[in-house]
Amino acid sequence: MKLYADGTKVTMFTLHDIATELGIQVYDYDHLGHRVRGKYAGRDAYKFVLRPPYHGKNAAKPTREQKYRLIKDKLWNDGGKGDGRRAAWAVCWHGHWEFMMGVFDHDPNAIFVTRESTWDGVEDFLARAEASGTRNIGSQIMQASYNSQCNCDLNGGYLIRTHRNPVAV
Repeated sequence: MKLYADGTKVTMFTLHDIATELGIQVYDYDHLGHRVRGKYAGRDAYKFVLRPPYHGKNAAKPTREQKYRLIKDKLWNDGGKGDGRRAAWAVCWHGHWEFMMGVFDHDPNAIFVTRESTWDGVEDFLARAEASGTRNIGSQIMQASYNSQCNCDLNGGYLIRTHRNPVAV
């Protein structure tokens, strides 16, 4: 994902602090410099990927208890050796939501450019982001919504933060 933000409010250190607080990592990052011209003039540009924690040799066998880890349904039968799900080295929808909200706490006018969409500030994000969780990331036969492919479920519903107000989804 790419982030365009006020460089005095958001730096790579800020991004790492937000990720560390959430228990995830900012991975493969690059500061692309300050934009002087164009659509994002006056903003600093960052490019990075969010990943669950990497723990050496244990990373090949991720635990399902790790918060914000994407766990996808298998499309094949595993012979009864598991619950039919596999952990991926990716952050789930809830982790992305929380990370973006953490950045918006520092700079409400920040712009995220992701594969899903371009999120132009906190108001645009709050208006459209919840619907992005219902996007199908499975197949046409075995459909699965993006926000259901993890173990972030707390008492039947995950708590996501709107700007400074937690609400149940």
